[in-house]
Amino acid sequence: ATDEAVQELIESLKKSNIEKFSVVYGHINDDLMRELLLVETFKTLKFISCAIQTTQVQIIGDNLKTNRNITHLDLSSSQLSTTDMVY
Repeated sequence: ATDEAVQELIESLKKSNIEKFSVVYGHINDDLMRELLLVETFKTLKFISCAIQTTQVQIIGDNLKTNRNITHLDLSSSQLSTTDMVY
């Protein structure tokens, strides 16, 4: 997907009332992770079997310190290190 297409998707999601969003077997870069965490209607985020890097785990951890919308985060089958678990 092009950056423009991703940006259009994010803008569309921000205007929706979608509460659950899932990515399965995907690759999420830092910018996309930040944008997904900013969608105010999301209550559940699932990143299942995703290639999540330490920087994305840090972004999630930092965001969840202030984000009160997300009540469920699923990182099933994603490869996380013991360092990642600190976040």
